[in-house]
Amino acid sequence: MAPSLNSYMDSLSNPETHFRTLRGILPVAGADGRPAFRVFTHAVNFDVEWNGERYWLKCFTCHSDAVRNRARLVCAQFSSIQSPYLTGCAYLDAEIAVSDNHIIPSMHDVVMQKVPDGKPLDHFLSGACDRENRRALKRLAENLCAMAAWLSAKGILHRNIKPSNVYVTRDAVPVLVNYDFAEKTAGNGPLPGHDNRALAAVAMGLHLLAGRPELYRRLGKRQMFSPSSAEQIARQVLASRPTGCLGELAGMIAEGVPSRTALDECLARLADLEAEPGKIPPVTLAAAEPVAAPPARTPDLSEYTGHGDTCETLTRVCGRDGKWLYLDMDGNPAGEGRYDRAEDFAEGRAAVETGGRGALIDKEGAFIIPPVFDSVEWDPWTGIATVSVDGLLGLYDRCGNKLTEVQYDWISCACEGLILAQAGDKYGFLDCEGRIAIGFDFDEAASFSGGVAPVRIAGRSFHIDKTGQPVNAVPALHD
Repeated sequence: MAPSLNSYMDSLSNPETHFRTLRGILPVAGADGRPAFRVFTHAVNFDVEWNGERYWLKCFTCHSDAVRNRARLVCAQFSSIQSPYLTGCAYLDAEIAVSDNHIIPSMHDVVMQKVPDGKPLDHFLSGACDRENRRALKRLAENLCAMAAWLSAKGILHRNIKPSNVYVTRDAVPVLVNYDFAEKTAGNGPLPGHDNRALAAVAMGLHLLAGRPELYRRLGKRQMFSPSSAEQIARQVLASRPTGCLGELAGMIAEGVPSRTALDECLARLADLEAEPGKIPPVTLAAAEPVAAPPARTPDLSEYTGHGDTCETLTRVCGRDGKWLYLDMDGNPAGEGRYDRAEDFAEGRAAVETGGRGALIDKEGAFIIPPVFDSVEWDPWTGIATVSVDGLLGLYDRCGNKLTEVQYDWISCACEGLILAQAGDKYGFLDCEGRIAIGFDFDEAASFSGGVAPVRIAGRSFHIDKTGQPVNAVPALHD
């Protein structure tokens, strides 16, 4: 089973003895003094420093061979490509030692990706547009068009091009980061269209900003590159009846890119087109007005009969029909689910009940564990969900993978990395991957504390260590 976020945090907080090859690695502290991180679907990325360079350390929070194998393949493909448009990455097997609840550490794979020498796209644009540095904006637009042609020539798909996945160097060269969905194709045929519209939207936006930098704030900064905003802008550009490649590009964004070859040819001509302020139409976005900073967001709970705390930006609320749902910070429903019971989110998961059945959902409302069990209880500290059917219990991990059959009469919470369970009239211990760590031989038992657990067999009480061997130095169970 993959470790929990807190377990990774503990290892990063004491890095000296928790890495196999990355000696001297140091976490970058966040505002709270703990390692800074960002949570993704299958992993958590920590900001770290190593050998004087900045990196993102990706640690997997989902025990999925498919996810790890894909990351390994992408790193193998991309690590051999030398390009100003990509940054280095490496897959490291069994690199980080992680202890869940102080048991013997287990080794886990990580991905290291170098942070480019530059700024995220939105930071670069904010500075350049505030200073009205049209030369830097034009150079970035030209380099983006050159990057698009290079990606085509090399048969590389990124599949997630957006402002947060683009860095810009001091020389205004764009660098793509985050290769979770990337792929290197054979390169001997037409490139699939996954990146086409995103590249077209960014290229058109950069050309408009090179002519009129003030548009960046007027159009809501990075919001201008979102698919819906880019389409609005493209239709306004078309309404101004531009000639040449700008009109072609706007048409591709509004109506669809016919082919990557057509896009590359259009971008090559756009790179040579001067961004004259008088030829840039006065585009607007209704959603971007007013430009003033928004007030602190708090969802309006007045129409609901009950609510929980706001956890991980979502608030659970109870409607007048007695059904529970989740609201985002703007007060909009997060997903379409309506539940008979709902718990607060913790580490990206929440236990719910619908139609008399328990389930586990993610923050988009998708079922991680479907509603087929009598109940589901979620433990975010260990990343384990306990499910029940007809009075028997079983374990699943945070990604919905089955750890045990539904066969136990009782299961405790994990203590020091081991889970006390009852099968019939006998007790034993499971590890956090659902495997039997100490056999079901005991008539009575209690959870581990201080490395030992009290047990009883045939009226004889004693303590055992985590290997199941008797320990006589401390008192055992008493009547």
